[in-house]
Amino acid sequence: MIPFIIIFLLILFLIYLQIPPQKKVCTKCETIASPKLITKGSLAIEIILWLCFIVPGLIYTLWRLTSGQYRACPSCGSPDIVPLDSPVGQRITQKAIMLNDDENHEVES
Repeated sequence: MIPFIIIFLLILFLIYLQIPPQKKVCTKCETIASPKLITKGSLAIEIILWLCFIVPGLIYTLWRLTSGQYRACPSCGSPDIVPLDSPVGQRITQKAIMLNDDENHEVES
């Protein structure tokens, strides 16, 4: 039982040790930020399975880690994010800069 708990803790440690990704642009809400890691499934169910039964807990953890992780926008949760240097990312960034400049000119007037 102890080796399974050690493996589980090692997996969790490796997940949270990941280097934060570079900033990207969300194509849905146009937020510019570092995407967050989304994992399908429920952490509560995972913990319950680990506390009650080791084999189902291990299977559920492996399923969550292998099939259900993706990077998403921290504001809206959309997986539709693009790099800042892509054509779409540059267009959205330029649009945000122009809107910011327009707001600054209106405040000064």
